[in-house]
Amino acid sequence: MRLTDVRFSRDLVRYRLALAMLHFHARSRTIERWTGLSIYRIRSLREYVSDSPELATSPLRGVTPYQPAVLFRSAQVRSEATLLAGFLHTFKVIPAGERIENAEEVIPSLPRGLRLIRSYRQFASLFPATSVSIEHAILLLIELARGVEITLSTCKRCGVMVLVDQLAVGEPRCVFCHHELHAGLPHAVAVAAAAAPESESAPADEPPEGLQGSLF
Repeated sequence: MRLTDVRFSRDLVRYRLALAMLHFHARSRTIERWTGLSIYRIRSLREYVSDSPELATSPLRGVTPYQPAVLFRSAQVRSEATLLAGFLHTFKVIPAGERIENAEEVIPSLPRGLRLIRSYRQFASLFPATSVSIEHAILLLIELARGVEITLSTCKRCGVMVLVDQLAVGEPRCVFCHHELHAGLPHAVAVAAAAAPESESAPADEPPEGLQGSLF
């Protein structure tokens, strides 16, 4: 293959990734960092696709998310971010091996960007109305690669995968187990009662706690 063919194929991959990120409303700076295209080319590409209603997109507004705490702002977001992390792991977007301190500079690349889009597309197909954007997915990827504030673990109660804030106190628990243990739900009481040994149950001739027995 000639050198010009290699460069042409690589440019096609850049535009393919840029179009996919435009579809998910990524910011121009984010697309520039992952594709290597200039801001001018990205804006031209955005104007080009705006002529087609089915391809028209608008970029996300505001500052690019940079604080990991945004992934824990609610139980819904934390659950969706955990599932997204599972897709990132399945599609091998998260690098295996040691932690990467300068992950924000090392992680962005064309092959990894294509795998990122595949994983986020699968996630978005399950949660079309999710508030976890492609920018949050990139933040999650970088923080998992750094391994300083966020990591993946398993719930100590039910064993499912959970997203763990390493600066938080307490054992890793999924949002469902955390809710049951702290909200006083009847289901949690029933589970605890079923797991208790029969020897600890009250004798049959004694009234249940909280009920007044007969005086005679």
